[in-house]
Amino acid sequence: MPEAPLRRWGPWVVLAFLAVIQFLALPGDYLGQEIDDSYYFLTAQSLARGEYRLGVSPGNPPLTFITPGLPLLLTPIAWLCGDSPIGFHVGAWIFLVVCDVLAFLWLDRKMKRWEALLCTAAFALSPMTLARAGKVMTEFPALGLTLTLFLLMDRPRWPSWGSGLVLAAVWLVRQGTVALAPAIALRHLVPGANMRPGPRERYYFLPADRGRWRDAFWSLLPTAAAMALYALWLSGAGARMSEIEEMRTSYAAGWTDVPRIVSSNCAYYAQLWGRLWLPLPGAPAWLETLFGFLLWGVCALGVWRVLRKDGSEPGAWWLLGLVGLHALWPWRYERYLASALPVVIWTFWEGICSLTRVAERGGPAGADRAKHAGGVFFVCLFAAQFLSQGRTVLASSAERGVPELRETYAWIRENTQAHAAFASLAYARDALYARRPFAPLPSVKFPQDMRRIFLKWRISYVLVHRTPDMGSSIEERFEPALRYAAMGRWLRGDPSVRPVYKNEREGSVVYFVSPGKSD
Repeated sequence: MPEAPLRRWGPWVVLAFLAVIQFLALPGDYLGQEIDDSYYFLTAQSLARGEYRLGVSPGNPPLTFITPGLPLLLTPIAWLCGDSPIGFHVGAWIFLVVCDVLAFLWLDRKMKRWEALLCTAAFALSPMTLARAGKVMTEFPALGLTLTLFLLMDRPRWPSWGSGLVLAAVWLVRQGTVALAPAIALRHLVPGANMRPGPRERYYFLPADRGRWRDAFWSLLPTAAAMALYALWLSGAGARMSEIEEMRTSYAAGWTDVPRIVSSNCAYYAQLWGRLWLPLPGAPAWLETLFGFLLWGVCALGVWRVLRKDGSEPGAWWLLGLVGLHALWPWRYERYLASALPVVIWTFWEGICSLTRVAERGGPAGADRAKHAGGVFFVCLFAAQFLSQGRTVLASSAERGVPELRETYAWIRENTQAHAAFASLAYARDALYARRPFAPLPSVKFPQDMRRIFLKWRISYVLVHRTPDMGSSIEERFEPALRYAAMGRWLRGDPSVRPVYKNEREGSVVYFVSPGKSD
């Protein structure tokens, strides 16, 4: 019997409508607001020229702190649009629309079609998603590849080495998706809904079938090879993986900071999740945090419900891996939650369904009524979220598209020589708008070493913005924050350094470093 036109084409009409609303959120924040997005923009420009460098620093050193996955995806945009930020904002929106489609196709296999559409809409119209619709960042491209991997793994004859290749591509786009690797391995090791345990298997997580271990091995080998080759290339360039270095510096005082980091991260993500769904803008932090913990509890019920139905479900295991990773990771940002938002919303829906199971005692009719009541609750929560926050994101898009240091950049262009070298924290973004060579602030422990390095790099100016949000879980004990504060004290106290421009409204100061011999 042919499929009804509404059932066949209705979802695509809804997805097109969601894409239009997301397009209205463009351009969103200006290119460089995230700092990392300026790296990807400049690297894509560099790849279009045939090199792998930022191209804005004195000496033009090789790029050793971001993987080439996203810049490679952005290179066609650089060929087509040159250095136009609008082209990259539209490219980021296209990545997001692809995520919408893939999320629906994946969820459509997990639940009824109307439920899949509802959860997809909750992702697509989330204030967090709309605020990132035009951001040139790794979250949505990596999410798209992850959902593609989930869809491919549902195919009966999909090879394990194919999963490994896609997993390697995901890692090259976003290293934070390393938590996906255990989920993919467990997909092969744990008996799932369509896999029966072997006759000799006694332990749930230790299958006796060697074929499963072989499949798990091949699903991880390409990613391990990609990591090894990238580490080898970094070693040749005199660098190491940035994530390992960040963990080392963050835990420099030892593992005594673990309880503080875990508790701080849990409170942060609880408040973030609660604020996202609480239809009360400006609510006190304690209320957002409490509401967030309640909602995360519902998500935990959803994960439990999913794994009871299919113990090998990679989406649930991936989410658990992300929870463990970001509980220990000393950096915390809103975008970390955005990178897995469809899966989180799916578990939230499953948790609501789990709460309504108490009504199943009333028979099938009672269960249906309870599920519909849960759906009404979800829709009301989602609608209140969009009306209270989503509209604000759409209305403020044009305002957020203007660089916050535009007056400072204008002064630099008008009052400094074209070859004058600067140093700053957000050096790639500053170079993009100031149109001057910029170097990163040196990572030194002692302020007196600043001048020696500046003279070595021939740095004439230092641009300082108001103390940035480092996104750290240990705040004042965070080593990069300590070094940034030490640099500020040196700039204000060294007689060879003097301020030449100050903008109170933008919170910026430009210092001139007098030439001379190093100490």
